[in-house]
This record gives sequence, structure tokens and C-alpha cells, in this order.
Amino acid sequence: MAHYKVLRLILGDQLNASHSWFKEKEPDTLYLIAELKQETNYVKHHVQKLCAFFYAMERFATALQSADYSTLHLTLDDTHQDKTLPDLLTRIAKLYHCSEIHYQYPDEFRLKAQLSKFKKESDLLVKAYDTEHFMLPFERINDRFEKNKHVTMEHFYRAMRKQYTILMDGSSPQGGQWNFDSNNRNKFKKADLNAIPPPKLFNNDVSSIISRLKKHNVNYFGEINPQQLPWPLTRKQAKTCLEYFC
Repeated sequence: MAHYKVLRLILGDQLNASHSWFKEKEPDTLYLIAELKQETNYVKHHVQKLCAFFYAMERFATALQSADYSTLHLTLDDTHQDKTLPDLLTRIAKLYHCSEIHYQYPDEFRLKAQLSKFKKESDLLVKAYDTEHFMLPFERINDRFEKNKHVTMEHFYRAMRKQYTILMDGSSPQGGQWNFDSNNRNKFKKADLNAIPPPKLFNNDVSSIISRLKKHNVNYFGEINPQQLPWPLTRKQAKTCLEYFC
């Protein structure tokens, strides 16, 4: 069994190859991407969402491994004994002799609270990092959103555009107004709908994921063709969709 100093958790909505974690390869770091029953049953999910997440996680793990990052991808078969995310992290850290656990701040409050509690109570050194997904860094949230003060999205949106000079002419918005929401409220006509081209779809085979969901009694709703999940689930597919849309 290999030994590592650092265990780094990557959640299913943190599959970002541009994150600063990946600027340099660190041989004493192990990246963990895991399917977990906790994340399938806190609320009932659509089956296509579950399959999309699990498929994308597996492909991202494979890409990291191909790029020579030490990566551990675990399925529900591997994590069925772990009741919670802290249980999983503690077990894997012990298994690989890690003295530190790193995670990126979750976007979901439920997970953020769980990992914050784990950070305080763990015998290991646990560090939290920004996801780098947003223009407003995590540590600046309290500066922008003061406690007990009402803040509207419109004012936050304007502040970010001013700060980063996005769609601005000096101190004024391009086009002479901050938004064009009123134009977007016009109703589609049948002729408009008929002019919309068909979407770009894919045939992602998720039959093995469906088998795992059934094996571990994951409760979900919705329908799916296991051989043809149509949504873009990899960076390459997503870029293809963007090019098609443009």
C-alpha cells in the first residue's frame, strides 16, 4: 500500500482541471473522487442527474490518472461501508497513512457544515480551499454580504461587473443600461420555436452506473436509457456543445 502525506477530496461538482491544485504534481498527494451513498439519499434525485454525476466523476478521475496525478476513484461498491463523508475521509486517510486532508469549500451549505465540523473534530490536519469557481473569492463573501443586511442579486451583479470591468464603458454599462430583462420577457411564437435547431446530444453508456444504483438500493425518480444518456458529461463533449451553440 502506497503512503501519502496529503489526501485531497474532489466533489462531483468540483471537476475543474484548471484549479490551482493541479498546477504542479505533488508525489505525496492523493486525490480522492468517490461515489457515496450519503450523496444519493439526502434527497431523492433524478436518475439522469445521478448517472451524469457519477459518469463525469469517473472520467475526470481517469483524466487525472492519465496525467500522472495519484488518484483514487471509488464507486458505491467501494464505499458502501462509509455512512458519512467524514467516515470515508478518515478511513482512506488512515489506509494511505495521510497526515493531512484537504477539501474545497462545497457550494452546498449542508456539506459545508458537515466538513467544517469534521475539520474541528478530526485528529488530522484538515484544510479548506476556495473552489476558484466564482469571481468573488470565498473569504470575501462576508465583506460583500453583511450580516442582517438585505442584498439584492442585481446590486451584487453590478458590483462584480464594475470590479472586473465586464461589459462596461468606463463607469457605465455597455448599451446604456445594466440589464435587458424586459426584452427577455417577450413570449415565443410558434414560428420562433420551429426555428430553434435540434440540440447537440450524445450516447453516453451509463448501464454500469444503473446497475450500481440498483445494487445499493438508491431511491430515485425519472426515466433513462442506460445506453444513451444524451447530456454532455466530459469537458470535450461540453466544448463540442458550446461550439455547436455558437
